[in-house]
Amino acid sequence: MPRQTIKKSAIVNLIFGFLAAGVFLHGGISVFFPDVFRWWKELILVVLCGFALTQKPAGGWQKLLPIGAFGCVCGVAVLFSPEVFRALTAARYLALFPLVLGLVWWLRPDTKHIQNGLIIGAVASTIFGLWGHFLGGYEVLQSWYSTTISSWVPGQAIPLYHEINGLPRLQGLSSGPVAYGHLALLGLWAALQKTEKWKWLVSVLLLFGIWLSASRGALGGAVIVLAWHFLQALSTEKQWKAGGILGVGGIGFLLFFGKKLLARAGTSDHFSRPIEVLQQWFEGNWWLGEIGEYGPAARAYNLSTVGSDVAPIAENVFIDVLAQTGIIGFGCFVWLFWVLFQHTQYRHWGLFVTVLATVQLATLFDMAPVAICFGLALGASSVHNAPR
Repeated sequence: MPRQTIKKSAIVNLIFGFLAAGVFLHGGISVFFPDVFRWWKELILVVLCGFALTQKPAGGWQKLLPIGAFGCVCGVAVLFSPEVFRALTAARYLALFPLVLGLVWWLRPDTKHIQNGLIIGAVASTIFGLWGHFLGGYEVLQSWYSTTISSWVPGQAIPLYHEINGLPRLQGLSSGPVAYGHLALLGLWAALQKTEKWKWLVSVLLLFGIWLSASRGALGGAVIVLAWHFLQALSTEKQWKAGGILGVGGIGFLLFFGKKLLARAGTSDHFSRPIEVLQQWFEGNWWLGEIGEYGPAARAYNLSTVGSDVAPIAENVFIDVLAQTGIIGFGCFVWLFWVLFQHTQYRHWGLFVTVLATVQLATLFDMAPVAICFGLALGASSVHNAPR
């Protein structure tokens, strides 16, 4: 390999590693640095796009087709939107995950750099959060963060912490506990890929952080990631036995707690809001959706025009994509996940299932760092694998 190519590859690896670590610190960057620094991650993505344009896709064009198709649908939806700026804001959130995934597939970085970045960022964010949680850090940070607890609107300073039942939720250096919990979940996955013994110390630290974040989606995802990791250490015969035990245990759990779960689901925003958004989609543009009418783009627009940040939110990534890009965009998005599944290595199926489950419980890609991190992790788990 030519020396210039080796040097370029090393630079790309370092950039991906820096991006993977940096997304965990984005909330802190937003708080401690001037507003212009909030765009550091977009600048890095522009640089990576520049590298991509100088070479052919390392893995071929086929995997990139659904990403290109989804991007085109978003572009058309923006053009037909009556509020172009609001639509562009929404398109940015919608396109971040496919863009990052596509860059990993296109440039084919060494996945160890991505995994190491995820671990470093997760540990740093967790330690910062534990300092605030247990060692008086919240008192020191009061002059930096908003002291209006558990509230957020576009443009507002990040709250010092959020509460649940009067107890602070860990958010580390992220913008909130839900973002932290799902980012730490990916740090946990990356740590479990290591062979060194220190991975268990890191895993326990991140599990503790996820627990303190009180993010139910992240906690459920951690269970899946851990279960899949331990199953991989068993022989095929034992995997079937362990899978059967887990299945019976899951059925028993549903039998004992099914009524309570259904009663809670009936009043939960995670179930009612997707239905409301689907009803609005049925009444609107089926084919291209209503881009910018939901989520953070709509909240910011409403806040600037009518003084209220109230706006519908799908609480489900797939339904959000359907509502904002219509049947065409939704079809491209499902196509992307099908291609992703085909290329994901078997030992990383636990990560794929985890992501597929968690995006049904919240519009996680409305949080830019989470969208970027999911793209990096899923890209790392599928970049070097041939389709099944």
